[in-house]
Amino acid sequence: MSAIDWLNGLYDLLKLSGSFNDNIRKRNIFPNQEGKFYPLTKLYQDDGIDKELKDIAELLEAPIRPVLRDTQLLSVSDEVGLGLRNNDSIAKWLISKLSESIKVKPNEILKEVSIRLFAWIVQSESYIYLENFPMFAADGRSIIRLSNTTTDNTPLLPVIAWREEDKEFSDIFPSNHIINDAYSEVPPNENVWVKLAEEKFIRRSFIERRDEDEADLIELSPNIYENEEDNMVHNAEEPITVQVLVQQKDIMDEVRNSRDRGYLFWRFLTQRLVKKDESRLKKDPVDCSCGERHEYYTEAWVKSVRRLSWIRDGDNRSAPNAKSLGKLLREKGWEHGELNEDENSTTIKLLEALNISPVDLKLGIIAEDEEKRDELVDLAVRLYEDDVSTKQMLEIIQDLKKDEKLPQILKERRNNLHTWNQNQRLGSEVEELVRKILEKEGFLVTSRPKGADFKIQQKIAIETGTLTTLDIKKDHQSWLIEVKSTRTENEHTCVRLSTTQAKEAERESERFLLCVVPIGQEITNLNNVRQKMLFIEGIGEHLKPHCENLDDLETFREDITTEDKEFELVIDRGNAGILVKKNVWEKRGFPIEELIERLK
Repeated sequence: MSAIDWLNGLYDLLKLSGSFNDNIRKRNIFPNQEGKFYPLTKLYQDDGIDKELKDIAELLEAPIRPVLRDTQLLSVSDEVGLGLRNNDSIAKWLISKLSESIKVKPNEILKEVSIRLFAWIVQSESYIYLENFPMFAADGRSIIRLSNTTTDNTPLLPVIAWREEDKEFSDIFPSNHIINDAYSEVPPNENVWVKLAEEKFIRRSFIERRDEDEADLIELSPNIYENEEDNMVHNAEEPITVQVLVQQKDIMDEVRNSRDRGYLFWRFLTQRLVKKDESRLKKDPVDCSCGERHEYYTEAWVKSVRRLSWIRDGDNRSAPNAKSLGKLLREKGWEHGELNEDENSTTIKLLEALNISPVDLKLGIIAEDEEKRDELVDLAVRLYEDDVSTKQMLEIIQDLKKDEKLPQILKERRNNLHTWNQNQRLGSEVEELVRKILEKEGFLVTSRPKGADFKIQQKIAIETGTLTTLDIKKDHQSWLIEVKSTRTENEHTCVRLSTTQAKEAERESERFLLCVVPIGQEITNLNNVRQKMLFIEGIGEHLKPHCENLDDLETFREDITTEDKEFELVIDRGNAGILVKKNVWEKRGFPIEELIERLK
């Protein structure tokens, strides 16, 4: 006979004799579940408590076996003792005990308690216990409190349970809002997470739908946010449904603190968020409080991605634009082939939503700094002028970049463009100087812009630049002054007259004056310009023989040159013109003071 059988017989005998009373109940003759004897009045009756819960209680250093009577004491099963304990009461008590202990100091033991309790709950499908249940986050320190009321803090399932293609992006999500991977090792199958998502305790998706009443359309509608001067209120007149990125505020905080995470975020946007679902970034129409009907992006996360400064560069942060994003993508070696795709590609649509030009972004990726970017823009403009499509233009630029000679070519062209810009600026100053002097003498002066005949490919155009034409009047007389500049340090100094200008000089010979401004290193201000500028009259007569041949020469559109000692007729790459050599103004030129006297 076992000891338990003997005890059950003793209790039955006492009951038969009427001796089983309170005095007996208070005696240490009733074994607990550890085999120690206690009064019946100090032991709870075990109503089928799971062994796992008892083991968890011991791990929590709050053992319950010492206060539970031995389950084999059948002869006293009708005795209340301290009361009845079952899975429900013990589970609630353990969760409460765990919660209190975690508040004091989370540790590995409490983490194991939480994991095992979680496993018991989901295996027994007792999801009611998960309300406010404490779980360790992926960072190993933070505590997540579950709730079936969806909020911004509703956690994501453990990364180990994510789809394979999503796992690489886990670093952009705040680890304190992701359940620790250890919880995924206990549940019997992945359907647990599906069930918990259905019960709204966790999230399995990065995107969720939300209905909004009187939604603010300013950041959602491209035709509103692109109009910076629009100060009107724009609210949707009817409820709209938008897609939001879960935990977006915390995500942006994670991303903005790390350049690597900034790049990972870009890849998440382009390779996961929008590319996996072509319905993303669509625009729906809605009536607006302003009285118009606007299209708005159903992806509400776009506004934060566009407006917030999440691209880190040293100690600085900026919102995405062609420069900041281009630099980031260039550093990380992003393959930008998608930028050559048609306008329906998801990446192009994303850039449109972010208000970034794909062409500008690609230039930002290709060019390492502003100078190189400007060089490429200049080259692109030349290509564009030759009827090259945007896509072809970028492909050509990319091919040209492989040419070892390109940097030097671009540098020379940039210098040429800089020289031309200087000439244009100086021309405006010269015009203003001549205007003031002539107006002071009683002349009426007006500008007659001809448009520059500058072509970056032409060597001669590098040395000279068209500035402006002045139309001056006094009384019933009028004159035309063509203002030109040239570099004195060049041994072949000359100025160029276009076909139109040369023919006008011939046609208006009696009232046409050529003003030449020799530009040297010593010319730094308008006073110097005043001293250097020279005027030539009657030049139309000298150009007449050359003008007679212009029409015939232009029909050939080949590189042709005819010249004499003072003038040179050229067609360079299909552009005809007449070069006036420096000995013309050196021999016949006169200063501005003499001009005033001659015009009186």
